[in-house]
Amino acid sequence: MCGAVKTLNYDDLGNFMRKLRNEKEWPGDNTTHKIVMLVRTLGDEGDACRNQTVSSHIRTQLNIIVIQHFCNTRVSYSALCTAAEHGAHALEEAGILAFLIRSVSDVMVRHLKYLPRKGETERSCTSVLARVSAWGRVPSRRGGFDDGDQDLSLQPDKLYSSTSVNFPVVDGFFLVDAVGEGVSFTEGAAAPTQTIVLIQVTRARDHHTTTSKVEAFRKRMARSFTNWTEMESRLSYEIIYVQHADSTTLTGRQRCARSGVANDAGNERFWSGIHQFCVKLDAPIAKLLFEDIYGAELIEEAGVPVATETRIKRRRVEDVAATV
Repeated sequence: MCGAVKTLNYDDLGNFMRKLRNEKEWPGDNTTHKIVMLVRTLGDEGDACRNQTVSSHIRTQLNIIVIQHFCNTRVSYSALCTAAEHGAHALEEAGILAFLIRSVSDVMVRHLKYLPRKGETERSCTSVLARVSAWGRVPSRRGGFDDGDQDLSLQPDKLYSSTSVNFPVVDGFFLVDAVGEGVSFTEGAAAPTQTIVLIQVTRARDHHTTTSKVEAFRKRMARSFTNWTEMESRLSYEIIYVQHADSTTLTGRQRCARSGVANDAGNERFWSGIHQFCVKLDAPIAKLLFEDIYGAELIEEAGVPVATETRIKRRRVEDVAATV
């Protein structure tokens, strides 16, 4: 088994991890069948099969490979990108990670600001994230997907983000088994029981979109997730704009301009059904985020968190790999 682990290289990694995530049987090869075993699980809806590493030692070795691959990628990225690009990427990562850390999410929810529709007020709607007992409110897992993934199932308790460049409209999303207070839905339709929370991280003072981008988002979701078409019309929708502390706060609902696509009206209706919120990664939130990820002790100067110590936590390999 150790020999099989050593045969993995960076080029193999993406293919191997896609197989490891797969919930169905897949043909083995000289490497994967020695590292991964297929196990039977019992659930309320019947038996299922899952891929599992054959031992904790193998899992640790795989995590090390993932971390090494991640470090190589980060070094290359830092050398090739501009300072502005690096800053934007770091902000996006921090904005997404904030939803995976309960202490950070709890504080962030208290700072959420609702962007009302015409005729509404900031108190007209409350985010589903304010429901502390809702399943999936703080996802325990993070999953990536790319253009080639076409057999995924959208499930609660998992934060999804695309590895593709310029995924339309959002930077990440996750499903919650609950809905917020005051949410609206189409007259005559059944009341939704689940909410998809969309995340958009931005430094801009506004982040309007277009019907063509909304259509591209819906098509990508339908292509990647087998249950999207069936569930799209019965979900409640929220989008949370996560802004940099120095950004000008969004002051109004973000618009969706017509692009001239065939289904302009349908995409406008889809966008109008999304409840919009914004939040800044200001001092209270940034402090908790830095302390959890880096173990840095922060103080506030003029409302801005400043690191007083750059000590890095000694975290378990599994914990580090889970954030990659």
